[in-house]
Amino acid sequence: MSLCLIIFSPLNDLKFKDNIKVAENPAFTNKSAVNETEVAISIQFTYRFLKQLNETADKTLFPMLEILNSQIDFVQFIESERLAKRLRFLSYKILAEIGSVKGRQRINLLSKCTVVSIFKSELLDVECYEIKLCKLDEKKIELEKKCRVLSEKLSKRE
Repeated sequence: MSLCLIIFSPLNDLKFKDNIKVAENPAFTNKSAVNETEVAISIQFTYRFLKQLNETADKTLFPMLEILNSQIDFVQFIESERLAKRLRFLSYKILAEIGSVKGRQRINLLSKCTVVSIFKSELLDVECYEIKLCKLDEKKIELEKKCRVLSEKLSKRE
């Protein structure tokens, strides 16, 4: 998996800061097929953001979830076919709705929001990686100390 750190321009990054947030109410499209305990979080996206997400994915050929991970700091997603299809479907639906709409109608439409439920299995366990990184940092410090000691010993021998 390749890293994509800055896909949106700085201007778009600022523009989209408030376009992604945790939704108050979870979204269930088919309650009989989804157990409520499977849903970890529901995220609200503006149409404007999903439109830009689709355009960016098409231009850069990065997967939508990878781009999304670069734009969200409160949660990270793993590759999920269901979630990728859902985002792609929503963005195509939005593009179709926008169509030839112009002016104030277009602005109003782009400011609308949609909610996507994210399952527990689609989330990356960031805490686990943070713990591993802390342990690696500790090991790095230990190795640096050992390296300094060995370097001092070598310099004394010479």
